Amino acid sequence: MIRHDLEKTGIESLIQSNPDIVVIDLIDERFQVYEYSGTLVTLSAKIAKEQLGIDIRRKGRLFRRDGTFDKYFSQCAELILRRLCGMSNNVLVNEAYWAEHRATAGGPILYDDLENIRQNNERLRQYYDALRRFLPEKNFIRYDAQLFGDPRHIWGESPFHYTAPYYHYIAKEIVAFCKEQCV
Repeated sequence: MIRHDLEKTGIESLIQSNPDIVVIDLIDERFQVYEYSGTLVTLSAKIAKEQLGIDIRRKGRLFRRDGTFDKYFSQCAELILRRLCGMSNNVLVNEAYWAEHRATAGGPILYDDLENIRQNNERLRQYYDALRRFLPEKNFIRYDAQLFGDPRHIWGESPFHYTAPYYHYIAKEIVAFCKEQCV
């Protein structure tokens, strides 16, 4: 994935693999984006620990998430979706937001950093709205039950690491979409 990000080969590789469906999940849009070596790169948690991540932070320029970034997102989303939907209409968007509550034995508890959570959710809302300009509503999975962060999640507690019911629901929806679209 990191190699595809750096070389800008991910979409072409995806198209060549001819998948039955493509699931877009924007929850990792929380990572910082840098201009580095003539391109934009995502400073993911994995790459941030490597020498390349140190170089990116030191020599790159942080790409601010502002109106310019949103414009680029929308333009890139259109280009990517045109390429993906050119092969079929089997693009599914997992419309996930950060949970405002964590699950506990005593019941749900609000996270302390609600302002940050709500800012990230607003940014995600804008991105999903941009995708809606190019995809029908049936291509979006919405989890309408209340989301809860899972304190015992395998990747650690976070507002975007959810309790098991969320993952069961999403898996069921992906299978249903595939049964409908992949005939």
